[in-house]
Amino acid sequence: MGHPVTAKARRLHQALDGVELTAEDEALIATLAQLPAGDVDQLRSLLARKGRAALAREQEVRRRRRGEALGRRGGFEALYRLEADVAAAQMVAVERMRAEGFSDAEIGAGVGITRQAVRQRVERQRGVVAGPTAEDPPS
Repeated sequence: MGHPVTAKARRLHQALDGVELTAEDEALIATLAQLPAGDVDQLRSLLARKGRAALAREQEVRRRRRGEALGRRGGFEALYRLEADVAAAQMVAVERMRAEGFSDAEIGAGVGITRQAVRQRVERQRGVVAGPTAEDPPS
């Protein structure tokens, strides 16, 4: 079933190192190994150059994919930072409005949320569990 491995066939196999070969490929290598040594060396050189070029292309594709993945992850990180900045700015704005005498109900009405939601968001930003305020009706 197998073909005798000659020095020329070994050189061709070396040029194809890392490539999965089928039985048909092995038969072709055995046939090509019948060529004169100079022709086998030229073929081996061509295969090695093409293999290096294919490997370089494959590595570039992997680098690009990694870069795109990192870019996406960087985009998520930037989005997270942006959300944190917006939340901090909202907290500052609510605190200023409270200092100017606006109630949580008035602030919430201005942005389309309830007074409880205003209070919860501010307290969550502070990292404090919200307790009852003067605005809350007694239970």
